[in-house]
Amino acid sequence: MPMSPWYRKMKVLNDFQPRFIKTKTVTADYTANDEDSGTVFFLNQNGIDLTLPSTPKNGWNCKVIMAEDYATASCTVTINGSGEFFAGSVSTADNDAASDSAKFNGSSHDVIKFDANSLAGDWVEIICNGTLWFVNGNCVAVDAISAAAS
Repeated sequence: MPMSPWYRKMKVLNDFQPRFIKTKTVTADYTANDEDSGTVFFLNQNGIDLTLPSTPKNGWNCKVIMAEDYATASCTVTINGSGEFFAGSVSTADNDAASDSAKFNGSSHDVIKFDANSLAGDWVEIICNGTLWFVNGNCVAVDAISAAAS
């Protein structure tokens, strides 16, 4: 059986190096920058504030995951600028639909809150088109993640 022309051209120069996703564990308030695009942020359980970069850029993206169950204070993801908003929704495992509190309207919501019902593994993905910050995600309990205005 002849070898594929692609296989014959493949060369490995050194050891195979798997690529890992860029992650950052956030245990105190943190302001993200342009270099954080593509990062998975793991939020500690208690009152962590993650602030997005001040200038929205087309393609800037991240994923935010609760690393532990809620303890005593909500964690937030906030837009660092005026006139910028989140659009999208977060579904729940309970009913596979977004509750009203987890619908981001694109015109007044600039805060994502991981509230009292949030559990380890609840998450949101955020991607910017240069104007709006689009959100999708999932949480176990209804109202664990909510939209808010600052």
